[in-house]
This record gives sequence, structure tokens and C-alpha cells, in this order.
Amino acid sequence: MLFGEEEIIQKEVNFPKSLWKDKLISNSPLLNQIKMSIDKCKYPHCSIISGQAGSGQLLVGLHIAQSLLCTSENKPCGSCSSCYKVNGMIHPDLNYTFPVIGSGEVCVDHYNEFREIVISNPYLNIQNWISHFDGDNKQVNINVAEARSVINRLSFTPFESNCKVLLIWLPEYLGKESNILLKLLEEPPGNSFIIMVTEDLKSLLSTVKSRAQLYKLKPVSIEEVADYLVHTKGISKSKAIEFAIASDSNVSLCLDWIEDQSIRTLDLVKMMFQKAYLGDPLGFLEWIEQMAAMNRDEQKQFFSFLTSVLSLCLKSKLGALDNLNGIEIIEYAQKIAVRLDLQVIENLTDMVDESIFAIQRNANIRILLLDYMIRLSGFIRNS
Repeated sequence: MLFGEEEIIQKEVNFPKSLWKDKLISNSPLLNQIKMSIDKCKYPHCSIISGQAGSGQLLVGLHIAQSLLCTSENKPCGSCSSCYKVNGMIHPDLNYTFPVIGSGEVCVDHYNEFREIVISNPYLNIQNWISHFDGDNKQVNINVAEARSVINRLSFTPFESNCKVLLIWLPEYLGKESNILLKLLEEPPGNSFIIMVTEDLKSLLSTVKSRAQLYKLKPVSIEEVADYLVHTKGISKSKAIEFAIASDSNVSLCLDWIEDQSIRTLDLVKMMFQKAYLGDPLGFLEWIEQMAAMNRDEQKQFFSFLTSVLSLCLKSKLGALDNLNGIEIIEYAQKIAVRLDLQVIENLTDMVDESIFAIQRNANIRILLLDYMIRLSGFIRNS
């Protein structure tokens, strides 16, 4: 035995067991399917993990990376050096791509911040991530510089393992830059794996989707979300169930609510409905200016939040929110549901979808929002 080899082996044996899948709330059937393909060395070199927001796609992606880079027979073991490094997001053969602010920014310059926030909150959403940047009224994306950096990083041979892994968080932020990566997605160099984790599958280019194997996460149940919140945040079971119902099982949104990060958003929703109901043009402009001061991702987050409010209005109409109280968003949804009929709720939901699409296409935000407020006012004043 070489000098020092016994000490190295002992250190590897003593690594504390650490698995990303242990932080995942559910989706055991999908994990079993993935494990079978990895054990048989048949896992696709390009894959997409898709699910509704807050389902744990990033955790599944990290679990797959840990399995592919694990050096034990039973993958992932959680105890070897590779598993330990993937759990700390410091494995040299695991690369990350994610949205950033700035046309010339590359992700490797933001690995430390990304590592810290993911380890502290693996159910993070884009707004949690944007809050770590200082850019005002700027939109995050995965830019050309990062796309070219990805090609360069995957061209190197593995440093410690027999393969390299690239984890792309939210590839929907690639946009047309996806075209730069098409050849890479179709034929990753050497023994490389590309894992894309998305909350918005329909926003990916068809040319991207056609080059990858799709894995869909099932929605997390109300009971599973509630149990997770009870065990991780120490709130009561009844309160956890209310949060789970209100968020439509979006774990990320539940965590934001618990930390009171949605207060400003709910205030903007209240202001929007109030000004629209009064039909006050000056009130329209006041709300529009507050919205226009936000960056485009914050604006999209607002409309996504509004979708949750409208969904709660519908549930209130159907009696699904009876006996739920103490959560401001539920109580507000119950209040405005009295004034909105089912057709109006459907019309408003369609308007929200149209607004998100227009924001993604860089529409003039003030014109977009003015048109939105005029139509909204017409719907609710005539309902």
C-alpha cells in the first residue's frame, strides 16, 4: 500500500452520509426510474427534469449528478468523496448554468453565491436568486457569453471522475441563445451529461426538447408539503396545511410566505383591484408606475402570484377554502371572490397569461399595464 493511501481511504469511509434526495419531499417513483437507468449505464446524456414551480426539480437534478459521479456500486452512496463534494456543490466535474444579470456575465463568477443559496434553500425560486444581485430594473437570462463558456467547460476532460456533468437551472431563460448549444445538447463531448431542470417546459424551444429525454415530476401532495413545513419550519400542522392549499403545493412559495416575502406583492394585488374597481385613471397610473419600477422578472413573478390569488378565488367559489383563516392571502381571496363570477375569474386568468407572455417578449410595460388595467376595470365593474 502506498504511503498515505490508508489515511485517504479512512477519510473517505468517515465522510458523513449526505444525499440530496433526502431533502426531496416526494417523487420516489421517478427516482427509482432514474436509478435503474443509471445502474444499467443507460441514463441519457441530455435530459430535462420538468415540474410545476416548487416541486423540487433542482434537488432531482443534484441527485442525478450525485448518482452519476458516485464512485460506489450502489449509487449514490452518500459517503464517498464524490458524493460528499457534490453535496457541498464543490465537485470539480460538476458544472452549473443559471440565469444572471448582465450580457457579459458568466456563471462561474457566481458559483459561490449560487452554492450558498441552494444549500440553504434547495427549493429556491428565481426571485430568491435575483435578490442576491444589485441590478435594478434588469432582466436575468442565460446569455451568449455563458452559452460559449458552457461549450468550453465541457470540452475539458474530467478532473476526478470518469464523466462530467452540467446542471442547467431554469433553461427557459436561455431563449434564442439555446441555438448556440444545440450541437452540444445533441452530442455532449466525451462522457458528459447535461441535465436541465425547468419550471416552464413550454418556454423551451422545440429544438431543445427534441434533443433531450424528458422526466416529469408529479405534483407534491398537500399532506407532503404540510409535513415538510412542520418539520423544517416548526409551524403548526393546521397552518402548514393552509399554506400548502393556498400555494397549490408550491414549496418555494410556502417558504416565501412563511418568511413574509410576499407582503409587498399582495399589497400590489390589493391596490390593483381597488383602483380597477374605482375606475380611477390617476389610480391606474399610480399602480402602473410602481409596477414599471420593478424588473421584468419581478413583474412576471407578480402575475404568477396573481394567478395563485385567482386560483384561490375559484377554490373559494367551490367552497374549498371554508374554515381556513389566519392567512392574509386566503382571506383576501375569499373577500374578492364574492364580487367575481366564474367567467370573470377565467377571463382574468387569461389576461394574466397574456401579460406574462408579453413581458417575456419585452413589450412596452407601461402600455401593456395600462391596457391591462382598462380591461380589468371593465370586467370587475360590470360583473
